[in-house]
Amino acid sequence: VSTMAATPDKASDYMKPLLSYAASYIPKAKHKETPLYILCTAGMRVLPESQQSAILQDLVKDVPQEFDFLFSEAHAEVISGKQEGVYAWISINFVLGRFDHVVDDEDAVVAVTVGTQEDAIIRKRTVGIIDMGGGSLQIAYEVPKTMTFPSAE
Repeated sequence: VSTMAATPDKASDYMKPLLSYAASYIPKAKHKETPLYILCTAGMRVLPESQQSAILQDLVKDVPQEFDFLFSEAHAEVISGKQEGVYAWISINFVLGRFDHVVDDEDAVVAVTVGTQEDAIIRKRTVGIIDMGGGSLQIAYEVPKTMTFPSAE
């Protein structure tokens, strides 16, 4: 969407094919209760704030006129690289079922203790991500509780 910096009033037109595709796979009766978030990443982060705002304002104004998704001004923003990495990490681990609790599985090597030791919940080991985009790079992975670092850096 950052490619629309010179013509921010056309940002919603640029997004329309993608949103139309999504709308075709979500039952029409569910559109009003389906949240839509437009989270802009590195390409938008490098633009001046005035261009970012102009693009976001076009989206906030025009998207609700074309689509019935649950969408508001708070659902369109430029996110930090840290947020981008965390969302990518959560997404891939969710898709791979790594947050599912398991009873007996060879991949289940991470134990999360809730309450007493008898209440331990076992889940699979998560995977890390390397996300290389056009304007940024994110690396995210779970740090085991047993690992310590000499400083916050």
